[in-house]
Parts: sequence; C-alpha cells; structure tokens
Amino acid sequence: MHSARLDGKVLAFFAFSIALLLFSIPAFAVTNEDVLTIMTGAGRTGASATGTVTLPWNFDNVPQLRNQTYEQIIEISKAEHLDENRTFISNIYEQVKALDDTWSKEIPPSNYVIVTFKQNLTSDKDITLYPRVTSGNPRIEVYEVNGTNLIAEFTSLNSNEYNKVYLTNLVGEQDTFDLRVLEGSIEIDHIIDPVSPSLPWWAESGTTTMTGATTSVDLSQSVNTSKAFIILSRRASSTYDDPDKSGIYAEWVNSTRFNLRQYSATAGAIIV
Repeated sequence: MHSARLDGKVLAFFAFSIALLLFSIPAFAVTNEDVLTIMTGAGRTGASATGTVTLPWNFDNVPQLRNQTYEQIIEISKAEHLDENRTFISNIYEQVKALDDTWSKEIPPSNYVIVTFKQNLTSDKDITLYPRVTSGNPRIEVYEVNGTNLIAEFTSLNSNEYNKVYLTNLVGEQDTFDLRVLEGSIEIDHIIDPVSPSLPWWAESGTTTMTGATTSVDLSQSVNTSKAFIILSRRASSTYDDPDKSGIYAEWVNSTRFNLRQYSATAGAIIV
C-alpha cells in the first residue's frame, strides 16, 4: 500500500496519458487549500485549421497505480510533559514529532503528555504511540484536554512498536488530548494519528476527442468536488496543431461530470 500526505484535500483523481508531438510533456496538479492549479508545458508546434485534441487515458499498463488506497496522516503540532498536577515540565515536541530514534525523557507514573494534533480528531480516529517501557507495566488513559471523562485507554504497551487506541468515547471534535501514564514509566519516540478514513481513487478509461472549445467528460463514480482534483495532460491529433489550442484545463460541472476546455498553451498556468 502506498501512502501520500494529501492534507485532506483529495478524494479522487484522474490521470490522462501524456504525449505532445514527439515527446512527453506532463501536466501537474497542485492543491493549495481549496484552489486547484493545473500547470502545463508546451512544445513548438505548427499551424492547424481544426485544432482537434485527443485525450486518451488508461492505467491498464500501470497496474501498480490502479485501485490504490491512500491514507491521510494527521501529525502533531505540539507535545508537552506535565507532572501529576499538570504543571509544565518540558516541551517534548521535537522528540516525538517523528519516528527517528530520538526519545523523550522518561515519563513517570501519574505524569501527563499533552498532545495537540494539526487537525481535530473525532471518535473514528485514533492516537498512535511508539513507546519504550522503562519500568513497570504501564498503561495510558486518554482524556480531552483538562478533562476528567475517560475517552480511550492503552491497557498495555508494547515497546519499540506502534500502539494504537481509537477515541471511541470522544464526543464531537478535539485536537488536544491529555495522555496520563499509570503503573509504569515510558519514553516516547513518536505520536501520530496515522490513518483517517481511506481516500480511494480510481482510473477512468476511454478516449475523448475535442473538436470544439469545450467537451464534457462523464465519470463512472460520484466525487465530492470540493475535495477532489483532476490531473491532466494532452496529446495532439497531429504534429501541426495550433499552439493557441494546445492547452487544456478542466472545470467541475457536478459530482459526475467535468468540462475540458481548450486554452492557449502560452498561458503556462491556469487556475480552475
């Protein structure tokens, strides 16, 4: 399974075969919050009276790219070690932000780790730790920040591997949690929420020939257009296509259709 950090912005994408004239020029899609940028390259072309553009797409020859599932990773933005009275002891963010064999100092019984994630978590999310037991048989209780209602518990911990607990009793959303260590001591190398609901994508197969300025493409599945992007590239129908008609960009019509529009390749970048 491949993983990609998509910042929660992608549910589905489509890739078209890449060719322009006698060489390949790919197109790249970049998401920035809710704005989609499609950047295209352009080759030197001659003149054409029709400006017809053919866009075939098929992943059959790239099996490792078909029907993949990408997982969203929610990282932490802050982590602190507090004593049993919730008094600040130290900032441990640098030690626990990544799995890098850089460990926090020992967290003794009844002490807390206060951790903040970059996004709110809900009851279907989890907290995952990579600990090292230094004494006893530790367990960890999970509370909302400054809360007293137990929302999850690591009933036991295995050293030098990821330990996961789902936030089953969490009501609503929260980004900050109190982790209370009990009945033993631990050091921590990494804290993360590694998996949110799976983000599936698929490949549409077929051929679209553009004979006008706009052509519609219908999808076999519905997507959330506020959380999806389209990757495009194009192939000229002849070596004499007009460069003013060699650019292509996409715009959503609804959840099962988008339009392809011709655009001058000299524009370089198109915001959709």
